Amino acid sequence: MTDEEFKVTSWPERKDKGGQYVGSGPCGVKVTHTPTGTHAACDLHRSQHKNRQAAMEAVTWMLSTRGTFPSFGFASAPKGQ
Repeated sequence: MTDEEFKVTSWPERKDKGGQYVGSGPCGVKVTHTPTGTHAACDLHRSQHKNRQAAMEAVTWMLSTRGTFPSFGFASAPKGQ
């Protein structure tokens, strides 16, 4: 797999009232494997870099184990199915 096969999108944090770190910039990340349509999103960490890494690991895990585990509701079905 190459980096060109993945599409990475991010979204900002909520703009509600809160502490000094709320709304500080993009945090959530969605990684999509474009040939298959498999995707994972992560917004668990404050760091966009850590969220991207976690989502990328989830997508690569799903691609490597595809067909061996049932869907857990956090990934899409491959395109055309």
